[in-house]
Amino acid sequence: MKAKNVLITGGTSGLGREMAGLFRAKGYNVRVTGRNKEKAVVMDSFVYADFADLSGVRMAAKTLTADRFLPDIIINNAGTLGPSSYSLTNDGFEYTYQVNFIAHYLLNDLLLEASDAGKEILLVFVTSPVFRFVKPDYRLPEESDYSVFQVYAESKYYLLLTGAYLAEKYTDRKIRILNFSPGVFGSGIFRMRRPFYRAVYSVAQPFMPGPGKPARRLAELIDNELFESHKVYRKRSQIREHAPCLNDRARDFLLSLEKTVNLLR
Repeated sequence: MKAKNVLITGGTSGLGREMAGLFRAKGYNVRVTGRNKEKAVVMDSFVYADFADLSGVRMAAKTLTADRFLPDIIINNAGTLGPSSYSLTNDGFEYTYQVNFIAHYLLNDLLLEASDAGKEILLVFVTSPVFRFVKPDYRLPEESDYSVFQVYAESKYYLLLTGAYLAEKYTDRKIRILNFSPGVFGSGIFRMRRPFYRAVYSVAQPFMPGPGKPARRLAELIDNELFESHKVYRKRSQIREHAPCLNDRARDFLLSLEKTVNLLR
């Protein structure tokens, strides 16, 4: 049997790096995106992509397709808790939204577009428990009401809508969706926070669980296909709340966002 191709975003640290090692050990063909090649488990698996730059995301997709690496599994893992103050990327989007949500939409869209009709593809979306506290208004954040934690939660909420939206768009692909919340563990998520927060986090991090357990749980779900697309899973069970529903307002929001992103191509 031909080994499956797995693409992991943010695969050079934390959960993504742990996942890369697990899947490589299982015999999968693994590629990871990131900004620092030296941190990759295996350097020849690395594809440079800074998700704060959509042109770089497009280049990463071109690199993968040029190498004829069309993923069977895409693990959308890269994420950050953004700057303390409202910041725009060069593409004109709020920083956290772009890195956690918009760039993932674009990468998945480009790779699905390049895949063959009838291809089976599993889209995995790594979210956070805080998505449950979001009351969506389906708009991009503005400086006047910016809250770093609110924007982070919203970006993780909208990420969960991405799979359903793409499944509707690419009806000739056999798309399956797995939503996963790894919980709290030691990671680099606070790297863009103020020095005080980074200092507090550096003290607490040694006492926090590592990414190994959630990585093994996610690998188990993928290997055994123990999931349903409308649920969100975590380390031991599933979260009681279902994944966000792709209603008409959500669909219109994502369609508008898609058009804006396409104008930047």
